[in-house]
Amino acid sequence: MKIDPEEFKKSYQEYARKMDLFMDGPTTTNFEQLREAGIALPEPDSVSDADLRTKLWEVIAGLEKLRVFLEHTNHLSDRELYTKLWQETLREETAAIDEIGFSSHVNLARFGGDDAENAVWLKYYADDEDRERWRAEYPDDTIPAHEQTPFTRDDVLPGPWETVPEAAAWLRANWSESAFASNRFGTTANAIKFVDELYGLGATQICVDGVMMLPNHDWTPYADTLLVRLPEDPKTRSALFEFMAEVGQPDEDGGDDHLLIDSGQKEVRLWWD
Repeated sequence: MKIDPEEFKKSYQEYARKMDLFMDGPTTTNFEQLREAGIALPEPDSVSDADLRTKLWEVIAGLEKLRVFLEHTNHLSDRELYTKLWQETLREETAAIDEIGFSSHVNLARFGGDDAENAVWLKYYADDEDRERWRAEYPDDTIPAHEQTPFTRDDVLPGPWETVPEAAAWLRANWSESAFASNRFGTTANAIKFVDELYGLGATQICVDGVMMLPNHDWTPYADTLLVRLPEDPKTRSALFEFMAEVGQPDEDGGDDHLLIDSGQKEVRLWWD
């Protein structure tokens, strides 16, 4: 494809402008940005156990609006995470930029951080290849035994708009009794059963789309749309389309454009009100 030199120049100039803002422009903190957005940030010790999860997810929803996304939080309880955010993470200096195209990823167990962060990363998040590489580079270090994280929060954390979470993990990590298309499935357990049956019939990948976090739901992640990736085998596709039509027929106003007719598409969008 031929590139227009003028368009390339304008694009580069815009990129350079934003990078100058990022590197040398005014700064703020996420703590201050959240407070300016009307989100109260009480001291961790003043928040009761009963209110802690709601407050934490109000903060997570507020960070999403700032295009700030948390990663590697599964080693922390809700209280530990809120405390770390309140005392440290939210108070770090950040560029005061409110423009589309900027997003931040805040890793709570960074590889290459301090010794404590490295130990957490090695213990919970490093895979076998990562651990072997660490042994080769730092032969005198003691590598902690791998353990499963005690929590599954990362599976429901929001990400950039172009990312969509895998459905089975998202549903199982969601603590709401009615986390998905409640008018259609009623309970999260029924939605999990539907997703498991789709996988059992041969769906290659199923993702949740359009996740919402609303104050009247205590900021609990909720969704009503599935993206179902389809295999190539005709018989398997036929079984999937028959099942989706009989068991999971989407609402007409938002479902698949072809009303679950197999036209060779790679993906079907299922939506329920």
